[in-house]
Amino acid sequence: MKSPVIDQLLSIFRPIYKYFERNVVIGRYGIHEIFLLLDEQPEMLGPEAKRVAERRERIRHALAEIIDRSKRPRQEKMLTSAERAWRYRQRQRGGE
Repeated sequence: MKSPVIDQLLSIFRPIYKYFERNVVIGRYGIHEIFLLLDEQPEMLGPEAKRVAERRERIRHALAEIIDRSKRPRQEKMLTSAERAWRYRQRQRGGE
């Protein structure tokens, strides 16, 4: 069984906050920078900015995976409910 979504999200963000815990001001800028370079062309970035952009992409991918995994059981349940409703209607029509 997968851990709860909140625990999975914390597993991504906890190391980032831990890294910046000694200097909160720099941490705020650091976390902001992770998501800031969205529209910059890679060739326009310096070496450190490229590392930040690559890290951001890994984080975004991990977050998307967590969210997608959390939706799957709900979607499967909805499909199952739809199938049950369809079968019920089929039985009702057959009994008419």
